[in-house]
Amino acid sequence: TPVAGQALDMGNTIMPFPAILVIKSHQLWLDLNTNNLVDPGDSIEYELVIRNFGFQTANNVTIFDAVPANTGYTPGTTYTNGAAVTDDTTPFSAFPLDENGLNIGSVEVEGTATVSYVIQVDNPFPEDEELVVNDVYVVSSEGQRTDIDPERVTRVGLGITKSSSPTSAVPPGATI
Repeated sequence: TPVAGQALDMGNTIMPFPAILVIKSHQLWLDLNTNNLVDPGDSIEYELVIRNFGFQTANNVTIFDAVPANTGYTPGTTYTNGAAVTDDTTPFSAFPLDENGLNIGSVEVEGTATVSYVIQVDNPFPEDEELVVNDVYVVSSEGQRTDIDPERVTRVGLGITKSSSPTSAVPPGATI
């Protein structure tokens, strides 16, 4: 018979499964006009860090990523853990992470894998767009994760400058 104040402790069970986290970041790789902003014609390097913070190895880890709209992949710039990745050949695009994805094998418990590549922003960049948006989808035999990384593109275009030299103060709303 249960006594008041007593409880049955079922304990905690930590299931032995992998838990994949993917973090996508970017940096300006080639800044044609050296303004430290992403402009049409500039290149962006993306870095994906895949981390297993679970309790079992993540197997058959495959990364799917599409080249963002209004950009192009820079051939020969994909690396996994510092080692060059061979670009795809026809009938696929050269980018190794689209279509069939890039299988990076296994990620051990508390392990990480890093994948990087470079894209170039189209020049001209469409006037009705202002972002390069890149998302990634990572799957393993045990589950999936996604991440997204937007970047604003600046445009050099029409600029208007207005100045005047009034002899007296101009009231608000007045025409100069």
